[in-house]
Amino acid sequence: SDRKKRLEQAGIELNHDDAIWNNNLITVKQWKSENEGDPPNRKLINNINIGKWLTRQRSLKKEGKLRPDRIKRFEEANIFWDPKEENWVYRLNILIRWKSENEGDPPRGTRINNIDIGKWLIEQRSLKRQGKLRHDRLKRLEDAHIEWNPRSKPNNSN
Repeated sequence: SDRKKRLEQAGIELNHDDAIWNNNLITVKQWKSENEGDPPNRKLINNINIGKWLTRQRSLKKEGKLRPDRIKRFEEANIFWDPKEENWVYRLNILIRWKSENEGDPPRGTRINNIDIGKWLIEQRSLKRQGKLRHDRLKRLEDAHIEWNPRSKPNNSN
């Protein structure tokens, strides 16, 4: 194929397994661009159980059995090794988008993409008070200019 020729010209040799792996990665990227989270474990796309394939790649990495070039491709595709981390970042991005369009922080009950982003933010504040919010997450929330003590300011919700 034309794609294969271009890859070979770039010094990338594809064997059959690599071609299948690359196609699966493209399929996962496509799924993620159109849906929240990972494909379900029984999700068949082009006769491939793409959710199971994704879970297997994460397991192989955890076991130290995933090739370095594939790890790099995964990371370049912005696919998270930890689905829980992906979930947190997704919610942070919803919060940042909400704050760009509104004043203050979202109150409890503010639903975007079926997620109560106000409740999520309250949970992050609670984790901070308890000393359980990871430093990197604390920094990202501070960069988003959230109010840690919202009761100290008047509520201007409409």
